Amino acid sequence: MEICLIGCGKMGGALLAGWQQDTSLAARFTVIDPFLTPAEDHSSTTCLAAVSELPAGYHPDLVILAVKPQMMADVLGALSGLGDQDTCFLSIAAGVSTARLAAQLGRPVRWLRAMPNTPAAIGQGASALYAAADVPDQMTTLCRRLLSAVGDVVDVPDEGLMNAVTALSGSGPAYVFLL
Repeated sequence: MEICLIGCGKMGGALLAGWQQDTSLAARFTVIDPFLTPAEDHSSTTCLAAVSELPAGYHPDLVILAVKPQMMADVLGALSGLGDQDTCFLSIAAGVSTARLAAQLGRPVRWLRAMPNTPAAIGQGASALYAAADVPDQMTTLCRRLLSAVGDVVDVPDEGLMNAVTALSGSGPAYVFLL
């Protein structure tokens, strides 16, 4: 399985760290982030600064978008040629619907959305996962497996519920900490 992670900031980095610690994951990772430094330990992963550095004909099975919502349109504009008809896209951007993502990408692909929370950074997160009806079961299972590397995963059957999950997931850990 070939997985391309776009964005390796706090959440993307937490996900990648969880995947690298899970030796049972049979996947190759390519990370694209302009701010990765050579000092960071990504030795088992191909790291690139820009999409333009990808080799010709690169077609990952899964593209994971771990960028801030306000950056999504620019990022998706650069990804218009990435993947093929079998490539699925998973976004962890809060509040950005799959309809909006599809419009920004400019071509039809299979979409999943997830909302991990900040305790994922220590492997104790909780993630909600939504998969569109056209996403193959195998890909949903893979995404569930990837998210479970940083905590628990709950399936969300209706994308309309993702905004409620985002509100609870985003502020829930802080509320518990306050108590």
